[in-house]
Parts: sequence; structure tokens; C-alpha cells
Amino acid sequence: MRVLSRIVGFVALFWLIGFFRFVGTIDRQESLETLPDMPAKSAQIGIVAVTGGGGARIEAAVFLLAEGIGERVLISGVAPGTRLADLKLITPDMDPTLYDCCVDLGAKARTTLENAMETHEWAASKNYSTLILVTTDYHMPRAMAELRRLLPETQLLPWPVPSKAVPAEGWVRSPEAWRILAVEYSKFLVARARLAVDGLA
Repeated sequence: MRVLSRIVGFVALFWLIGFFRFVGTIDRQESLETLPDMPAKSAQIGIVAVTGGGGARIEAAVFLLAEGIGERVLISGVAPGTRLADLKLITPDMDPTLYDCCVDLGAKARTTLENAMETHEWAASKNYSTLILVTTDYHMPRAMAELRRLLPETQLLPWPVPSKAVPAEGWVRSPEAWRILAVEYSKFLVARARLAVDGLA
């Protein structure tokens, strides 16, 4: 029992160390300067927004489209029956004509892994070799890992959207932020393990 307790203690310690390293590497910035390897304007780039975040991710993706950074947007993981008109209502500040010309909806995905699969199909159909990934800042490491596994030859550029539930300042005082980050880190470890199995970590 004493040996088992020590093993459990070491595992918990390593998990905790990794957890704080994970939190410390979350990119909280959201600006055009965070995309240094990409031309200012390009029609050969796809933009992928993973649903969630109360519309903030969708708004960020359409903002990039409006800036001419990217040719089309995939909104991955929308609920079945969702229409472009529904998205226009939750992002009233965005130009509605952008949705009509250049936004595709993906309704197959229910998990981050399925988001990656849906993105893989879409990117292949559009022949995109560069993708901008738009998702919540703390979700970005796991989403990037899942995409890297399925799209190893694709250039992936992160566009993190700030989280209200897990703010950059003061999250340590929020039990809900601890819960969200702990769950996310544990899922990230699984995604990293998949990368390692495929020799891509």
C-alpha cells in the first residue's frame, strides 16, 4: 500500500506540474500580429471556427474573413438544422453578406476529434494547405493537437478567443475555472498521446 501511495503521489505531482505548465502556455492574445507567418491578405487560406463560446468564435472567424485574411470559413460542429440566418442573428455586428458568400456549416462534429475530422474533409475539398483555427484560448492546445494529427502537412495558425469563464487574470480564485482547466488539460493529454502514437508529437 505504501508503494502504491507513493506511485499515486508521484503521478499526481507530475500531473499538477504539467497542469501549471499547460496553463502557462495558453496564448491569450488575439490580434493580427499573432499570425506572423501569413501574408496580410490571402485567398489561399481557410478559416475554421469550432462552435461554442456564445458566438465569439464565429464572430472572430468572420472578422478575419472581412479583413481579407482567408477565402472561406468553416463553422464546425453546428447543431443540425442550423442556418446561416441563425448565425447572422448571434453576430449582428458582422456584415451579413459575408455569410451568404463565404461561410460553410459543418453539422457532423460533436467532439474536438470530430471537429478535426470535419475540418480535414473540408480542407481537402477546398485544397487548403493553410488553415487559421479559431477557438477559445484554453481549448486551442487540444484543438491544434487533434488537427495536427489529421493534417500533418497543413500549416495551422491559431487565433485564440479570450474566455470569460477562464480569464487570464484571477482564474486561480475561480473554482469553475479550475474545473474547466483541469478537464481540458486531461483531454489535452489524451490528444497528445494520440499524436505520440502516430509519431507526430
